[in-house]
Amino acid sequence: MEHKFTVAPEGYIRVDPLPSSAELSAYYSSDYYQNPHGTYASEYTLDEIRHKSVRNQFLFRVITDQVSHSKNYTFLDIGCGEGFLLATFARNGWDVLGLDFSSYGVEKFNPNMIDNLFVGDIYHSIENLIENKKTFACINLGNVLEHVISPVLLLERIRNLMSQHSALLITVPNDFSKLQEFLQDSNLIEKPYWITVPDHLNYFNHNSLSETVRRSQLIPIEVIGDFPIEWFLTNVRSNYSKDPSAGKAAHFARITLDTLITSGEDFEAIKNFWSAMAGVGQGRTVSILCRKLDQ
Repeated sequence: MEHKFTVAPEGYIRVDPLPSSAELSAYYSSDYYQNPHGTYASEYTLDEIRHKSVRNQFLFRVITDQVSHSKNYTFLDIGCGEGFLLATFARNGWDVLGLDFSSYGVEKFNPNMIDNLFVGDIYHSIENLIENKKTFACINLGNVLEHVISPVLLLERIRNLMSQHSALLITVPNDFSKLQEFLQDSNLIEKPYWITVPDHLNYFNHNSLSETVRRSQLIPIEVIGDFPIEWFLTNVRSNYSKDPSAGKAAHFARITLDTLITSGEDFEAIKNFWSAMAGVGQGRTVSILCRKLDQ
């Protein structure tokens, strides 16, 4: 099915028309979260687990470096999925809380975090935290904004969970990128694989995510990319779009290289590398670390 898109005022691309809140709620309640085995991986190899550990420890350092002076060691992970980042913060001595629609991922991969998980509609959970005047030193919003009807409205609500010294990390897929346009124009892919309506309603890049953050009364501090697995699509021998059997090898090459780079000893050099990648539009995801705008 061909979908129509428009450019939002913040610069990101969104599906047009957007579904109603009722339609979206019905879709997720009847399909997305009722099929947890389709949402989450069934197992991970030791290499994949190590990659997650290295990457999450790096992100822990990126986020907490902004609040190193704080005595409020509280972390909120909105849409915490399988709980790997939640567990990383807990291992580092932080008080943690995860919000998610499903407990399946945490139960399977980080069962020791189950008591730190609140299951249910994350929007209702956020409102409950606001009503109880909760604030957190660090907040993670990973792969959520692409799913929601109004990214700015969600970020404005999350601002109420932040103090002036809090840090918020937002991660989204890096979509409709120059690399993806090149792959499509060069006939290196079978279809625009990044379009996944109704799962993804919004499609961001570095610039549009930065503008969305600013319009939500937040200040961007750092931008972080990751290893662009799509580079393998430029090589006929590793083009997993044309030859799906090449996908597994491309995936493990990606996590090997990402782990190798991110596990280095010079944190500032590593952070600068991933920031530069995001700055030139590369990376399968883009993350922005931000603070609350002074009022």
